[in-house]
Amino acid sequence: MKYIGYYNGEIGPLEEMKIPMLGRAVYFGDGCYDATTFAHNHIFAVKDHIGRFYNSCRMLEIPFEMPREALIATLQQCIDANELDHGMLYWQCSRGTGLRQHHFLPADVKPNLMIFTMPCELIPFDRTFRLISMEDTRFFHCNIKTLNLIPSVIATQRCMEVGCQETVLHRGERVTECAHSNILMLKDGVLCIRAVELDGKPVGGRNEATLRKLQEAYTEHYDTDINY
Repeated sequence: MKYIGYYNGEIGPLEEMKIPMLGRAVYFGDGCYDATTFAHNHIFAVKDHIGRFYNSCRMLEIPFEMPREALIATLQQCIDANELDHGMLYWQCSRGTGLRQHHFLPADVKPNLMIFTMPCELIPFDRTFRLISMEDTRFFHCNIKTLNLIPSVIATQRCMEVGCQETVLHRGERVTECAHSNILMLKDGVLCIRAVELDGKPVGGRNEATLRKLQEAYTEHYDTDINY
């Protein structure tokens, strides 16, 4: 087999492998991964990458219980089964499979392990690269409905653990939103909503947009104002 895929104990040609639609990696990005290269059936720095992988599982509270040596043996099995002399080895663990809910799945749900190999040419040390630079805003884009919702998953789990239903998120003294909800506050008869922009980025949810339309219609019809 040229490219190998592995999923929860099943191994086969990468293009024939299937994963469940309800895996939490699919709709939450709720998991972690590691990757390295291999050549001549040897995995590069495998113990270092394995150590980082298990640390990521620990920090995300994913109960990945496969012993390290067993995982290394499974990775090696995938390397041995493929036809590539060298390439990339990728593996990931998700929190498991279940209906979409932000908090963690029941304790009896096991994590999913996925592995695959793919071509990856080793880059010569003397190659010259051309670069650009960008400001690092990777974790500031809460206005994008991305599939990678691990921060929301963890925040929801924290509130569930203490018998609450939602977590209010803030940056310093400024409320942004909740873990998986918009937030509105009625204080002293005034309806308070989030700022339309946070750090120059629009963050308003659909509830706020609907309320603004109702406010405009109400003000036009009754010739009065609703304070925000």
